[in-house]
Amino acid sequence: GELLWRYQTGDAVFSPLTARDDVVYAASGVQVYALDALTGEMLWRSEFDGHVTPFSALVDEKLYAGSPTGYLYALDASNGEELWRYKVADESYSLPAVAGGIAYVGADIGDIGYVYALDASMGALIWQYETSTSARNSPVVDAGVVYASGRFDGHLHALDALSGELLWQYKPGWGISSLAVSDGVVYADANDGYIYALNSSTGEPRWRAVGNAFRPMLSDGAIYTGYPLQIGDGFIDGVSALDFETGEILWTYHTDVGLGRQATVADGVVYLTPWENYLDRERGYTGYYLYAVTGPGAR
Repeated sequence: GELLWRYQTGDAVFSPLTARDDVVYAASGVQVYALDALTGEMLWRSEFDGHVTPFSALVDEKLYAGSPTGYLYALDASNGEELWRYKVADESYSLPAVAGGIAYVGADIGDIGYVYALDASMGALIWQYETSTSARNSPVVDAGVVYASGRFDGHLHALDALSGELLWQYKPGWGISSLAVSDGVVYADANDGYIYALNSSTGEPRWRAVGNAFRPMLSDGAIYTGYPLQIGDGFIDGVSALDFETGEILWTYHTDVGLGRQATVADGVVYLTPWENYLDRERGYTGYYLYAVTGPGAR
C-alpha cells in the first residue's frame, strides 16, 4: 500500500482507468492523460470541447470513450490524437464495448434508448437498435451477440452483433445496472436487489440470488457481488461470492459502510471502495477506506 507516485490533473479523475504496456490512461474533465505507469510521468495530454468519460476499451492502439455531451470518441493511444467522433445523442453515459472491428454504445434520446454499432476504424454507422426504454448501460459483447440493457425499468436485449437483429429479450423485476457474460450464461445485476443468471442463447432464467451495489465480477468459479444487509430501517452493503452454477452464497463479508459501484477482483481478493465515510461508534467518522476482502481458498 506504499504510495509510488501521484500526478495532479486539472479536474477530478474517475474510475475505471485503463492500463497497458506500462501506460495508464485517465480521463479528467475535458482532458485525457497518458502517464508512465512506473513513474507517473506525463507522456501526452489531449483536451476536448466537452467532458470525456473514463475509457472502457483499448483495442488496436485506439482508445474509445463516451461523453456526457453525447459523443463517442476514438483516440490514437500513442499520442492522444482524435481519430474520429460520432454524435449518438444529446446525452450519453454508456461506455463503449469494442469487438470484431465494431464499437457498440448505448444512448438515450428523451425516454427512448438506442444501441449503436459503429465501424471502429472510421466511426461510420453500421446499425442502430431502438430499445424503447433506457440503454445507458455499457453493452457487453460475447460470441457474436451484443447484450444491452437500461437502468430504469429496462429490458435486457440480446442482439446479433453484425446486424442488430433482436434475438431475445428479458425483463427482470426492475431495470438492470450492469451485465457480465461467461460460458453461455448472462449475469444481470438488477435494481430489484437480485442477480439473475440467464441462458445466453434463449434468455431463459437459470437462477436468481440476492446481490447488488456493484457490477458482478466473474473469477475462479465464483461471482462476486455486493450483498445488502438490513440494519433497522436501512441497508449496509457487504460483498459475497456466489456459486457459478447455482447462485448459492459461498461466503459473505459485511462492511460497516455502503459500498460504491466500483470493485475489482484478482487471485480471489476483492478490492472495494465505499460511497460514504467509515463510521466508528466511539470515534465518529474516520474517513474513507479501501477494502481488500477474501474468502476460503484464495491464493
